[in-house]
Amino acid sequence: MLGKLSSKAFTPYGIEEQRRIKNLHKNPIFIIGFVARLACILLFLPTTYQDWFIPFISNTVGNVSLNPWSTFIESGGNVVSFPYGITMLIAYLPLSFVGEFLGKLFSIESGIRIGFGLSTFCFDYGLLIAIALLTKRNSNRLLLLLYWCSPLIVYINYIHGQLDIVPVMLLFWSICLVYWNRYKSAGLLLSFAVCCKFSMVVAIPLLLIFIHRKRGIGSEIIEFCAVTTISLLALTIPFLNSSGFIEMVLNTRESARVISVAIPYAENLNLYVVPIVYLLSLYLVWRLDRITKDLFILGTGISFFSLLIFLPPGPGWFLWVVPFLIYYQLTSKKDVIGIALVFNIVCLLYIALYSTGASVLFLNQGIEKYNFVSKELSLGGASLRSVIFTFLQAFSILLVIRMYTYGIQKNGFYRFSSKPFIINFSGQAKGLRSDVVKSLSSLIGDNKVNVMALEESTSLMSSKISEPEEKSYASAIRYMEFANTLKAAQDQNSLIYKKSLKIDNRTRGDQIKTIWANLRSSFKIIGKDYLFLSNGFFISNGPLRDLVRLQVKVNHDVGVEAKNTIYSQPDNLKDIVFWVSSINESSASLKKRLITYLPLGFLHDELFRMLIAICALHIDKEVTEDQQWVKISFEGDADSEDISHIARMVIPQIEDFSLIEDHWKSGYLGIMQLIILATISDELQHHYDYKTRI
Repeated sequence: MLGKLSSKAFTPYGIEEQRRIKNLHKNPIFIIGFVARLACILLFLPTTYQDWFIPFISNTVGNVSLNPWSTFIESGGNVVSFPYGITMLIAYLPLSFVGEFLGKLFSIESGIRIGFGLSTFCFDYGLLIAIALLTKRNSNRLLLLLYWCSPLIVYINYIHGQLDIVPVMLLFWSICLVYWNRYKSAGLLLSFAVCCKFSMVVAIPLLLIFIHRKRGIGSEIIEFCAVTTISLLALTIPFLNSSGFIEMVLNTRESARVISVAIPYAENLNLYVVPIVYLLSLYLVWRLDRITKDLFILGTGISFFSLLIFLPPGPGWFLWVVPFLIYYQLTSKKDVIGIALVFNIVCLLYIALYSTGASVLFLNQGIEKYNFVSKELSLGGASLRSVIFTFLQAFSILLVIRMYTYGIQKNGFYRFSSKPFIINFSGQAKGLRSDVVKSLSSLIGDNKVNVMALEESTSLMSSKISEPEEKSYASAIRYMEFANTLKAAQDQNSLIYKKSLKIDNRTRGDQIKTIWANLRSSFKIIGKDYLFLSNGFFISNGPLRDLVRLQVKVNHDVGVEAKNTIYSQPDNLKDIVFWVSSINESSASLKKRLITYLPLGFLHDELFRMLIAICALHIDKEVTEDQQWVKISFEGDADSEDISHIARMVIPQIEDFSLIEDHWKSGYLGIMQLIILATISDELQHHYDYKTRI
């Protein structure tokens, strides 16, 4: 039905992404940031450009060589001019060459400088697009205000003139590609980032953890490692015999910063702080059992922030953390103006006062000359620089705490990271129920799901499991039988029976008072992400109901039975009831309709609109008298690709599930998959009360 539209839905840059980028370009704030950047390129000549980068690039353009670092040193160049690898040179060379050529052609002295500045602009814009695609469901306006119009970003890139924007942009695009399951391309871009600036190697273990949590040990992580390793070797080994490369790129003063912070233990014995902080940061990301895009990016941002806190920071290093901070602000809606604003102001003040500035062209003045306070000013015996630096590090620590608290701890996926999401499937249609369980398990990934079929628990099949009366000894025994059935049916390492709930010879009433308190803690659930219970009974309430996050009841009515069925709404907003019914009274009819109830709100409205527009289904809906539910009847066939496309439109965090796309089903099974996943996503994002679970 979708035709060309469906194929685009499976590409990383689809319709929704195109709309997001177009809206960015149309926003007046984008034009303001665009003009401000071009003005800075034309009006300012950063000291770093004038003293370091432009001389190296000019020498490379004028003296083509396979070993530009040695050639530059032999010509009398400064060894600190270009402490970057081959990919950084390749990144800046094309536009610089064009600028040099046009400058000579039209007698413009600043041609190469403008070309160099436009290169920075291209990578700056590329980082904006990467953040926009990673936060595609968040505000364009807020993104443009926080990043595109950030004075700190503009100052570092165009007035101070640092080049760290290139490896940061490549890192974010590598994260995008991992998020889109393009592991070979992600490995290639990550190797480019590392070759730009070798300190970016700290990102490799973090991305490996992300891929491992996302796909496990499989072909994906092998492809990523192979491409990254081969690319790094291919881009580095040819230059290792170059004395110029070793002196300018490998033996830089930036490398010495890693061991600049140390705790003296004894004579000739120091404890280096930065490696310990880095290992702790890796552990923070590693302990995220169920890692999502948000958790990974925020965990990586916290890691970079931690390194920045314990290192004497260079101006360009702040570019490493600001994009992660902006991502946190966009996704959590926290610290948009408070601590983050103060951090940006203090950071800008520190860089402006204690780093090289720029010359203002046509005025023969430098921006570093406009100092309203002395750089050596002391406050109570403490230097102004140390005071500002202390405040900068203090606000960095506060932001790390805030990012961990509001970005990670309050994330729905993090809050159930130590226990599975339990779904109870019930209903008299055993075969259909089994199909739903299998289709959903294969879509999520069989390696993430434990399925327990409890059909043999005949002692529990006769009636619903419900909360017993205070002294109902018989009902207490039935709960214990259920617990034992779970224990017997468990997949190894999925459930560990932690307490024995035996009833001794003490007074029955006293014992029953404690059994319900003990039941909730009787299981410690570990192992896979999801636990599917396939039963013939519906758990209506009681302690076991507290453990089940979602209940799905599947019924199948045919013939006269379907005509006389009363389709009643669920009692709980977290319950889903499906009826698959014949359209006519003939049980042999192949035409079916799916009937369900959805809570009144976004999901039912979007689902109704999308299924009609894309799948051309016949849909009837009716709002219940209490205005809480919408009864929906679906008739017609829906293609699996269409359902997959609709899922991406109605489930905001669908990529976090890391679904196996070719396991979407067509027809009513696919619609069931879509509704169940949407309900799980909503529960994780908004309603997961982790403190009351096991």
